[in-house]
Amino acid sequence: MTYERDDARRRITVTMKGEATFAEFLDLLERQATERTWRYGLLHLDDDLVALDTADVRRLTHEVERLNRDYGRRGPVAVVCNRADTYGTARMYSTLSERQQVVAVFQTRAEAETWLDYQPVQGDDPRR
Repeated sequence: MTYERDDARRRITVTMKGEATFAEFLDLLERQATERTWRYGLLHLDDDLVALDTADVRRLTHEVERLNRDYGRRGPVAVVCNRADTYGTARMYSTLSERQQVVAVFQTRAEAETWLDYQPVQGDDPRR
């Protein structure tokens, strides 16, 4: 996984390659929270990512909900998927987490970046 932080744009770009684990997704959430970038926009690029199962997706949404209590509502998340199975998993994640965060799923990076450009990104974390 690569993790690029752009403070000027208040955006994080994550690229996952190969078989990502549930633990890696949890690490990503924790890193965003501990670096005080929870409210930044997140561009998540899928490069042949293996789909998580439904139980893992539900666990991720619960973790976002927990972190939202500490850091406020998470910033917008744009997910780019190139495979049908990961696209379906990302859409399920979007639907299951709609009360905790805004997640949109795209097939191209350009579409995802354009969408993120127009999403509101909240101010700094008050606990900073």
